[in-house]
Amino acid sequence: MFLYNPERSIAVIGTRQPRERGRDTGLRIAQRFAQHKLTFVSGLLNDELAI
Repeated sequence: MFLYNPERSIAVIGTRQPRERGRDTGLRIAQRFAQHKLTFVSGLLNDELAI
């Protein structure tokens, strides 16, 4: 079940074609935030917010 909680959410903005260093850094950041049970909200998809 997916429960969106804006107080525990983080917006992620980036590129669809990251370099290796950016991809690795993003993965480490995501793992740390996930340990704290934060919800990730992906950037924009076709000019609409994709949750």
